[in-house]
Amino acid sequence: MFVKVENGAVARYPYTVGDLRRDNPRTSFPKTVPENTMAQFGMYPVSQDATPSFDPLTQKVSVSNLPILDGGSWKLAKSVVNLTADQIERNDAVKAKEVRAKRDKMLSETDWVVIMHTEKGTNIPLAWEVYRQALRDISAQSGFPHSVTYPAKPEV
Repeated sequence: MFVKVENGAVARYPYTVGDLRRDNPRTSFPKTVPENTMAQFGMYPVSQDATPSFDPLTQKVSVSNLPILDGGSWKLAKSVVNLTADQIERNDAVKAKEVRAKRDKMLSETDWVVIMHTEKGTNIPLAWEVYRQALRDISAQSGFPHSVTYPAKPEV
């Protein structure tokens, strides 16, 4: 991505080679325009800062809308922004729904064991009962919904 700079300030962002050609119809540019030629027309490449460390449960990374000149290079700055309580609550709800959907799928994959033993009139093996209960208790784990441990499926 590029920026068009006039008088030391951002005139247009984003700016493309196609924009450069349209803005300068009387100039013949090579198929691949060298950066030094772009610079003669106030066009510069834009890079992004490295992503800062942040807590994805309570924060997000915000990228600036306009590039800034930093040490001779044009960059999009990144900063850490705290999520609002509503955003955190929505994220938690989405993650909880995902965890419960996975749990429900895992439970349904074991229904055959309950059906088979019910039809035969035999007891459901304890390992399967413990496994199914552990799945039902997923939402009671202290890390729910972002850090849960799924139980290991018993051997058949």
